[in-house]
Amino acid sequence: MMTVMHLPALTGSALVDSARERTVKVKGKKGCSMMGVVNILTKNGVDDTDVEWLASGPPGSAEYDVTFANSDKCRSFLSRVSIQSSVTHSGVQYRFFQIWKTAGDVQSALVTSIC
Repeated sequence: MMTVMHLPALTGSALVDSARERTVKVKGKKGCSMMGVVNILTKNGVDDTDVEWLASGPPGSAEYDVTFANSDKCRSFLSRVSIQSSVTHSGVQYRFFQIWKTAGDVQSALVTSIC
């Protein structure tokens, strides 16, 4: 079951620290999609029960946030994709960043909960 909610942008002080530590920011190149992010996750051993939230930035931003259910799975995934190096899926490059190491506000326009 999938639930879609529209939320305003969040600033660093509005984020829960425990969730921020389990969140990975994804930046894609032209042609990227949330489905591409999901495919990269599954190819690297992440199940739907391992992900608490998937968030898409504003339309056209090519940015996504993935919040894992626990920190261990987040670290395991990041070690597999080599933090801040690009991963290619269907000819499109995606870069993964630890959200607590990126600067600025997190702007999530569309949040999708996977149940």
